[in-house]
Amino acid sequence: MSPPGDWFFGQLIQRIVRKRLGNRPDTLTGSRLALPPGNQTPITPAPRAASFQRVFHMPICRRFDVIRVSWLLALIALCGASRAFAAVPSPWAAGDIGTPALAGSASASNGTFTVTASGVDIWNASDQFHFVYQQLSGDFDVSTRVESIANTSAWAKAGVMIRTSLAANSAEVFAGVTPAPGVTFQQRSAAGVATVSAGFTAGIGAPRWVRLVRAGTNITASMSTDGIQWTAINTVSVSMASSVYAGLAVTSHNAGVTTTATLSNVALKAAAAAGGVPSPQKAADIGTPAIKGSATYVGGQYTVNAGGLDIWGSSDQFHYVYQPLSGDGEIIARVAGLGASAAWAKAGVMVRETLAANSRHADALLTSGHGYSFQRRIDPSGLTVSNTGFSGVAPGWVRLVRTGFKFDAYRSTDGKTWTLLGSDTVPMADPVYVGLAVTSHNATVGTTALIDTLTIKSAATDTNQPPTVSLTAPTAASTFTAPATIAMSATASDPENRLSHVDFFAGTTLISSTTTAPFAATWSAAPAGTYSLTAVASDADGGKTTSTAVTVTVQGATTNKPPTVTLTSPVSGSSATAPASLTLSATASDPEGRLARVDFYNGTSLLQSDTTAPYSFSWSSVPAGTYAVKAVAYDADGGSASSPAATITVSTAASSGIWVPSLVTPWQWQLTGTIDQSMNVPMYDIDLFDTSSTVVASLHAKGRRAVCYMSAGTW
Repeated sequence: MSPPGDWFFGQLIQRIVRKRLGNRPDTLTGSRLALPPGNQTPITPAPRAASFQRVFHMPICRRFDVIRVSWLLALIALCGASRAFAAVPSPWAAGDIGTPALAGSASASNGTFTVTASGVDIWNASDQFHFVYQQLSGDFDVSTRVESIANTSAWAKAGVMIRTSLAANSAEVFAGVTPAPGVTFQQRSAAGVATVSAGFTAGIGAPRWVRLVRAGTNITASMSTDGIQWTAINTVSVSMASSVYAGLAVTSHNAGVTTTATLSNVALKAAAAAGGVPSPQKAADIGTPAIKGSATYVGGQYTVNAGGLDIWGSSDQFHYVYQPLSGDGEIIARVAGLGASAAWAKAGVMVRETLAANSRHADALLTSGHGYSFQRRIDPSGLTVSNTGFSGVAPGWVRLVRTGFKFDAYRSTDGKTWTLLGSDTVPMADPVYVGLAVTSHNATVGTTALIDTLTIKSAATDTNQPPTVSLTAPTAASTFTAPATIAMSATASDPENRLSHVDFFAGTTLISSTTTAPFAATWSAAPAGTYSLTAVASDADGGKTTSTAVTVTVQGATTNKPPTVTLTSPVSGSSATAPASLTLSATASDPEGRLARVDFYNGTSLLQSDTTAPYSFSWSSVPAGTYAVKAVAYDADGGSASSPAATITVSTAASSGIWVPSLVTPWQWQLTGTIDQSMNVPMYDIDLFDTSSTVVASLHAKGRRAVCYMSAGTW
């Protein structure tokens, strides 16, 4: 049989190629083949490209000049060894970056991408991962919902990426989800330098939306639970060429294992051609920040990129979206997201007298790491002062109300129920500038704030209905004794559901202020006198209502009753042998419940003070002598009482070592049962065999003598 002809081998090779490539007749980079027409020479591999392990240009001819079975086997082997084709729709392309040990792949179905990848990591100075990408220029937005990622490592990653080239060490920015779980944002600022973290949010994982927005050299990362409301993570500045590669990146963070990630709702779109901010608003940097800011308005949301050292001190640096306002008015906004360029990065609403950096201003701001803040500069070039300590993170609402020279700042979680941050007087001449203020609090790193639901209105356009309030406690004509503790409570509501706070007053003296129901306060140590008590309710629109006054009387303090005290141990007439150990114990109480302490004395010499019951003192190494001991109780109002003195005799030990009671020594005789040690006598007669040494030691510690009875039997 003669060998097969050229036509047979040509058809066979084309079938193999088309079988592996899905009948694609285009040029393969990495794992694609070129099938141009015309007679060609045998297959030769091309030099390896930087971004792929193998690149082959394999022309398949209509007619082979020289072909052998070995070439067919070589072609099959090469097709098997090459990277598997990533079946992704045009204009997407896919391939491994950085030569992972195991080849990756990607496919798409109904808008959902499934990416399998190995790779050491996307980190350090060089990456290994699988990339699904497009090449595009200018500003754009790339986002996806990471549905899942297999946990091959806590730091396996799946998300969106922008990089300068397909080289492993290319400059890049990445936002993605890890199985840790967490959302990570990282950057490599130039080719071959170490990657650094630009933000990590722990405790949240897939499914999660991630997004990168490129605006010039600024790239902002955001995350979301629904793809509608986005929370900014941070903004970095990375210098890249106009043409870059953007798309989906997945790595297993494990050289010998592949992970699989599922990513849906993939979107890559050019930046909206928004013409800045809507009229009559304008946007400008205040105070010449090193990083220039910008602002756009699309679909009801402001995206404000800003640098700036801070809104603080005697001069400010920030980006401002503003418009003029004369007279009273208010501004409300929702800070949907704020990049963490610094813990004191700020975004919110402001009223400013001028556009000078040192101008008077008042603002209600939400920070990246320190909650809400009400700030104001009373005089030009004066120091800024603030009310801080209000917890909260984006998304959150802020509100500023101007009434004459008075400014009230508020915060809210829903834009309906408002909590007062503070009030102050800042004199500003009309017209003022009212709008949105954003600062990165970082001279070298910018931030991005996403702000929506902006409302600016003049007081003339709004007729406010005041709140209602009623003081429910105490009741009228109540009496108390000084120093009195008076519990106050009130009910309050607002027709527009914008109740801000309730203040409690005694006359014109503010007792307390509360922002949440039930509205209550405690007036402590009220002195003697007659008082008119009221509650004042304030709403977020400046409305106030005062309750009907309630009159109460605080009477002068009554005569103090002294405490009582009894010395329970030792018993008067007790004796001990030197050096003696005596336990002094006492009981004490006070009619008003204000007992302060009990002191133990020997004659006029203080031995010890005890402030907590049971009151006692262990007196050790007492030398021979006669002692008069007592207990003195004191109350918190200066009253005192003393117990009768108990006389104790401490004798030098007799040479025989035997203690001999006197003829009048009181004693207790108990031979059976549990010994009652509470008897106020100096001597106990107890059974030698039935009484333990522990009981005997306890009696000795109380200054009692133990005389033991024993039966010697019958003789």
